[in-house]
This record gives sequence, structure tokens and C-alpha cells, in this order.
Amino acid sequence: MPLRLNVSRLIHDAGGATKVAKDAGAHRTVPYRWIKENKVPSTVLEHIVEHNPNIKINDYIEDTHVTEQG
Repeated sequence: MPLRLNVSRLIHDAGGATKVAKDAGAHRTVPYRWIKENKVPSTVLEHIVEHNPNIKINDYIEDTHVTEQG
């Protein structure tokens, strides 16, 4: 079962790219690269959770396996 972190939804729910960048001490355009690459450094995840205690990372882990019907 392939899993992946939905970075786009996580950043959106954490207040958007500008807020996440500010919280993480990054340039305001850096979150767009994270979204494009669907990768986020673990230190950024720590900042997201610190500034958004309602965010539960496991809620953003999605199953990428698509079953074929036929």
C-alpha cells in the first residue's frame, strides 16, 4: 500500500504558503517548491505542528494505491 504525505493540503490547512513559510523561517515562495516536489523537511513539519496544534500529520497521509475496476 503506497502512502504519501499530501503536502498541498497540509500547507493549505496550516494557513497557506505565506504563513507556513513565516512559521518555518523560510522565504515566502519556498512552500510552493515543497508542494511541487511533494516533499517537506522534517523540521518544517515540526514548525507546522508547533504553530498549529490542531494539525495531526497522520490525517495528511494518504493511500496512493488506486484499484482498477473491470
